[in-house]
Amino acid sequence: MLQLKHRAPEASASAFTPPDVIRRFEPFCDLQDDQIIVLSSKSKVEYASAKFCLFERDASDDWTICLIEGTVELVAMDGATKLIEGGSELARRPLAQLKPRKYTAIAKSPIKYLRIDTSTLADLADIASGAHYGVEEFGSDDDELNSDVLWRQHSDLLSGKLSLPSLPAIAMKVCQLIDRDDANVENLARTINADPAIAAKLIRAANSPLYRGQAPTNRCDKAVVRLGLKTTRQLVSSFAMNELFSTDSPLLNKRMGVLWRHSTEVASICYVLAVKTKTLEPEQALLAGLLHDIGALPLLSYSHSTPELADDPVALETFLEMHRSRVGALILEKWNFPSSLIQATKFADDWLRASTGEADYADLVIIAQLHSFMGTPLMPKIPRMDELPAFRKLAGNGLTPKLSIDIIHEAKHEIEQVRALLSN
Repeated sequence: MLQLKHRAPEASASAFTPPDVIRRFEPFCDLQDDQIIVLSSKSKVEYASAKFCLFERDASDDWTICLIEGTVELVAMDGATKLIEGGSELARRPLAQLKPRKYTAIAKSPIKYLRIDTSTLADLADIASGAHYGVEEFGSDDDELNSDVLWRQHSDLLSGKLSLPSLPAIAMKVCQLIDRDDANVENLARTINADPAIAAKLIRAANSPLYRGQAPTNRCDKAVVRLGLKTTRQLVSSFAMNELFSTDSPLLNKRMGVLWRHSTEVASICYVLAVKTKTLEPEQALLAGLLHDIGALPLLSYSHSTPELADDPVALETFLEMHRSRVGALILEKWNFPSSLIQATKFADDWLRASTGEADYADLVIIAQLHSFMGTPLMPKIPRMDELPAFRKLAGNGLTPKLSIDIIHEAKHEIEQVRALLSN
């Protein structure tokens, strides 16, 4: 039995926690201001000395603990250990959220931490222990996912051992050319023509009903002029993504094929919704939808060499759900993509995301995903459309659940046209 140490004196007797401290942690950074105020009044910043036990394995306490400074060691039932450093990426989420606790948490140095009454979270927009904020654990309720395996995966992801894909060469060259002050159509067309498949798709897009001018063209430079530099950049990036969804492994190729079909469907719906609601740029919406699951690609490759994942479909799906959003955001950061697309990837599966301001690409991807799941076994697991904060933001432009469904139904031909552009 561990020897528990007494908590060090608190730095302040006040129970009020500064809002900026709470917003450091990912489960709470998107709360509304009034929710943050409530949470501030129901939480404490506390201090403890080394060897202090924050909680023990199998405990069912009422606290959510977030590490601010110092080092905490998590100890699993099998004796495996994991160090969490204050300020690190792992520390952005509460420590070992599952109840009963799966780990014992011991301070390895003097620590500063945030202690929140878990019951308070349930009263804030039905946020129960960060359930729909993607709070990551180092363990799982599934006995198949033992702590040692998941900790190794976390370590590999955060230490750079996970190989993130590079932006396809043609997309990188086009982006670099367009970003130059002396960008011109001739150089851009010459670069695109070096990739015949991309050039053909761009010309086909320029001649499609989506962009058609008065006369068809079979020249890349004319297509660029018709589309404009910004649209050309977005479309080339979208067309180039197809090459990332292929591999030499037949098993992985099948799984990536399913992922690509889902991504193109979501991208096509994003494009049509953006056109119909006139809220966001259609081509950027297309790219947001296409990239929303990009984080799954390196995770699938990683899982192929990890027997605990490759041989267990349930474990694999859990692994993807835990990591794909964050890994996707890391990929887009590596590619220097705009923050609007990074946010869309990061929050694509956060159904109850309630951000402030106007509707953004993350909102559009959430609604597009809901449409893509209609009529599938996943539909009962998803909130109703009118329950989604993302939909309520888009509804400010006159969108209703029925109208949204009607738009998708009436635009079925347009959606297929967009999918054909992406896939052929």
